[in-house]
Amino acid sequence: MKKLFCLLVALFLLIANFALADTAEELIAQYREEIVADAGWEELDDLGLCPLIENYEDSSVIGYLTIDLNGDGLKDLLVCAPYGEGGLELLDVYISDANGNMVHYYIGSERNFYLLGGAQGDWTIINHYSDSAFESGDVLEKINAEGEIIILESCQYTFESEDDAGTCEHTLLQADGTYLFESITAKEGLSYADQWTFCTGLGLEKF
Repeated sequence: MKKLFCLLVALFLLIANFALADTAEELIAQYREEIVADAGWEELDDLGLCPLIENYEDSSVIGYLTIDLNGDGLKDLLVCAPYGEGGLELLDVYISDANGNMVHYYIGSERNFYLLGGAQGDWTIINHYSDSAFESGDVLEKINAEGEIIILESCQYTFESEDDAGTCEHTLLQADGTYLFESITAKEGLSYADQWTFCTGLGLEKF
């Protein structure tokens, strides 16, 4: 089970791009240009921007936040779209480095869906991913001031068939810094993930 968790950590480190990008102002200008030009999936992908932007019939709903996501005192850039009742889907997440450049940490995709969780001073990221029709997962994580992704809790679901009730490998970061690992039912795992709160009520700056 611990080996599985290590593989899961490695997966998310690979998903995070960690690519050095432009300054926030340059990125905002680039998004504005591509959104106004109604750029397609392939063009957005080639530019390193979230291709899911193309899925929005009304691209004017897409905006951005500049907040200190990881608690290092620097403003980070989050490209977002409205989700549900006041929530925010994260399309692209850039963390600012000490030189004012933006490091590309997350990019949303059809199989990786991100929401902004937590609250001011304690932001989290909620990720739902899908590897196949029978394997998926939910992960609650945060980025610390050193730029490290910390998994706070995760649920990896496996179903043998469409009629299978499913199992869940549940991982929880404990107060002493160690992880609790347990095998539970998929229903129990989903009940844990349902307790994670996503952030609401934040207004987006428009491109």
